[in-house]
Amino acid sequence: MKTRVHRTALSAAWPFDLDAVKVHLRADADDEDEAIQVIGKTAAAELEQFAQIALLRQTVRVTIFIPDPDHILTLPIGPVQDGHCKPG
Repeated sequence: MKTRVHRTALSAAWPFDLDAVKVHLRADADDEDEAIQVIGKTAAAELEQFAQIALLRQTVRVTIFIPDPDHILTLPIGPVQDGHCKPG
């Protein structure tokens, strides 16, 4: 079964704290903030893809091409139980 997964972020927030990352990298100046943001966003995207998790609230759309009725469909990301999702 062939599927395509498309994620749409529902928040403009970053999935990391820039100041905490700068402390970890020992980057005191602000001249590298843009590069550090790119690194953080890339790391977050790779983690979400590898672990099949969502770091921030998002909509996940799964398109199934030529479904196979003999196989069980496993969603790429499980839904959050009611009451366990923080707004944002």
